[in-house]
Amino acid sequence: MPSTHQVQEAFPAVDEMRLDDFAALFTPDGTMTFGNGEPTVGPEANKRALGDFYRLLQGVRHEVRGAWIVDAEPGPRDGQEEELSRGWTGA
Repeated sequence: MPSTHQVQEAFPAVDEMRLDDFAALFTPDGTMTFGNGEPTVGPEANKRALGDFYRLLQGVRHEVRGAWIVDAEPGPRDGQEEELSRGWTGA
C-alpha cells in the first residue's frame, strides 16, 4: 500500500513527465489503471503505459484535493478515476 509521501511524489512525477521517477515508486507487482482500462503491472509496464499516454497530449497537470489509499485488487473500474492502490516501494 502506498504511503502518503509516495502519493505526493507520484503526481509531480507524472506532471513533469519524469517516467523513471514514477516507475521507481512501484514494486514488481504494483498496479496502475487508467480510467476503465486494463491494469498494468510492475514498474516497466506502468512506465510504458504512462509514456504511451504522454504521446496523446502536450502536457498534464494534476491538482490533488484528496487521496484515498486503498488495498484494492486490480480490475476494470466504472468511470474515470485516478487510483493509486497497491505496489509501491518502501516509504
